[in-house]
Amino acid sequence: GGEKSPEEESKTRNYNNIVELKPTPMEKHHPADIERFSSLHSILMARRSCRDFSKTAFIQLDDVADMCFACQGKTMEAPPVDALGHDSKPRRAAPSGGAAYPLNLYVAVAQGRVHEKQGTPIDSGLYRYESNEHALVGPLGAKYDESHDDDALGVLAKTSVPHDNAAFELAATHQTWIGDAAVLLLITGNHEITASKGGLYERFCDPLILLETGMAAENALLMATALGLGACPVGALEQAAILDGFGSAFISQKE
Repeated sequence: GGEKSPEEESKTRNYNNIVELKPTPMEKHHPADIERFSSLHSILMARRSCRDFSKTAFIQLDDVADMCFACQGKTMEAPPVDALGHDSKPRRAAPSGGAAYPLNLYVAVAQGRVHEKQGTPIDSGLYRYESNEHALVGPLGAKYDESHDDDALGVLAKTSVPHDNAAFELAATHQTWIGDAAVLLLITGNHEITASKGGLYERFCDPLILLETGMAAENALLMATALGLGACPVGALEQAAILDGFGSAFISQKE
């Protein structure tokens, strides 16, 4: 009545459909050992959320362009509609469910903080990134111009929700560090664009857009890291406050 040995136990079981898995040391397959992945691996290892920005430093417009491209830039001309019903639209750097591309990218620029190559700062305000032309359109008109003393970036920063355990943020009623950044990339999505494809895209349009937003944001964060810039994603924003201040600047009120 004693316990069976491992050898005896194995004879009583049917292992015909079981494959024994042996641990494989991951170091043998580490991307850093593969030359073509080494640069990406270094960027992934270096990426950190940065909340410590200089209030006076500026960045180059070329760097903003690179981050916008990584987020929503055009990477391929529109192919024909395929067997899965993917739309015939130019492809972008971040994947999109059904190739619907429901996202829009806006860039809020702080006063004097983004410079062209010759050292001239571009106007502060809210710009829209045009993927097909790889261009910024703006500054766009919005209600904040009339009702706030802050620039567009400052107004956007104040739509953030403070951390519960940060007394200085609670006192300011927003995440104060955001206002020190040179630019803010604001990603919006119109779920009706994805839902209009019907079928699975209509049923799962909201999670698809959230997934797409995350992938686009990560692309921008990795590009910022590659450029030697600090960046941090922020999701705690009051949507109603954003629409109140910037709704007139958006392409669609459905964003």
